[in-house]
Amino acid sequence: MAISASQVLALVESHAESDDHRFYTTVLQMAAKEARAGHNKIAQDLSDKVKKYQFKKKVNTNRYEQGLSADKDLQGLIELYLPHHRMNELFLNNQTKTRLNLIIKEHRQKDNLKKYELSPRKKLLFVGPPGTGKTLSASVLASELRLPLYKIVLESVISKYMGDTATHLKTIFNFINNNQGVYLFDEFDAIGSNRTAKNDVGESRRILNSFLILLEQLQSESIVVAATNHPQLLDNALNRRFDDIISFDLPTFDEVKSYLENRISIFPDTQLDWKKIADFTSNLSLGDIEKAFDDGAKDAIFNNQGVITTEYICNSLRRRKENKME
Repeated sequence: MAISASQVLALVESHAESDDHRFYTTVLQMAAKEARAGHNKIAQDLSDKVKKYQFKKKVNTNRYEQGLSADKDLQGLIELYLPHHRMNELFLNNQTKTRLNLIIKEHRQKDNLKKYELSPRKKLLFVGPPGTGKTLSASVLASELRLPLYKIVLESVISKYMGDTATHLKTIFNFINNNQGVYLFDEFDAIGSNRTAKNDVGESRRILNSFLILLEQLQSESIVVAATNHPQLLDNALNRRFDDIISFDLPTFDEVKSYLENRISIFPDTQLDWKKIADFTSNLSLGDIEKAFDDGAKDAIFNNQGVITTEYICNSLRRRKENKME
């Protein structure tokens, strides 16, 4: 069986990056090449192997779904995702990206750390403005570590009936203890608000106290990520309960430029005036930049044969800024 150098590289890279889709696609390309050469048995063997292991992965997916649906008390409280986002999809500053990479490294080498009575960081607090990559980073952690991502549905967790919210939290943490994954509490300030706030009622304090106790007692290989756009609202007691607090900031223009250069690479004849674009990117998150680029790209496809110009990008960025100001 003849394998090209590019196929070998693709197999090695996809394996190293845990990119199953690319790995299986490359193997199927090899199978098709063998079939064209008349090597039907080899081609069939390769195809059968791909189907076998893709089916195994589907079985694993079903296992996660069955584990979640088995507990009726969890219905509506947790949503299951199997993300495929990679670290190279994160356009963050070097410091934030380095800290996320370190967390991934700690979990990949947790057995080595255990020899020295050390453990990876598992309780994380992500803080920063909307659209700065907090949720995507939780997805990347799950994908890089080959774990499911569970999103906690806080609007269902928080009940108007006294005592129900604490019961819901206990049910969720029981599940966390028994099912390894990455668990995201988004908009966490709904639970973690300051207990001394003037408009607070006793039930809010009890909810936060319950969460603090459950988090401190957690004995699990899972990663718990709490994310908030409003860190100033959080109770000070939370700081010492988390293993790490990671800030997500609005991007610098260099980070915006890097993101846009990556996005425009598939478009023809794109020459942009970066100085003009810089005038429209201040106070925008990467989430805003992404949506603005999508709008500008669609305009270019519909009206300019797919050629993106500075004008299309600037106009869509301007509209995005105006919408935020309304």
